Amino acid sequence: MTRPNYLKDNNLDEKIIKLKKEGLTNKEIASRLGYAESTINMHIRQIKDKEKKKWNKQKYIIEK
Repeated sequence: MTRPNYLKDNNLDEKIIKLKKEGLTNKEIASRLGYAESTINMHIRQIKDKEKKKWNKQKYIIEK
């Protein structure tokens, strides 16, 4: 079974973040990178979840 392209691209999160900082919409990012908009939306949710977990962990350490 082959893995989908978006799972093979380890730098996709970084590419998405860069393009979001440039002001592109999710639809524009998907078009530019050659992915479905739903794939970009999923990655953005995952990026936000990672950042939230990182922030909560830092908050816990500071409060401890």
